[in-house]
Amino acid sequence: MYFTDQDFEAHEILSLIFCALCGLTGGIVGGLLGSGGGFVLGPLLLEIGVIPQVASATATFVMMFSSSLSVVEFYLLKRFPIPYGKIYLNHTIGGKDY
Repeated sequence: MYFTDQDFEAHEILSLIFCALCGLTGGIVGGLLGSGGGFVLGPLLLEIGVIPQVASATATFVMMFSSSLSVVEFYLLKRFPIPYGKIYLNHTIGGKDY
């Protein structure tokens, strides 16, 4: 069976639409569940054929980006308890277990 240029173009267009829908679905579900989208995008990236190392790194970056923005949002809304943050930071760096 031989493929024509139109077959490849149709496949590329469908693949592009599928990737866009996966990203949209991952963003919506991640936003509704508060998971940051990384938990949804990781398996979706594996499903579309992305190698596991790249899928894992991408999902981790999405989760890190989302959680970092949450910290900034809480700080700007004056809901981030700085003293507790300092205590937890000291315990994390020092390795203390109370």
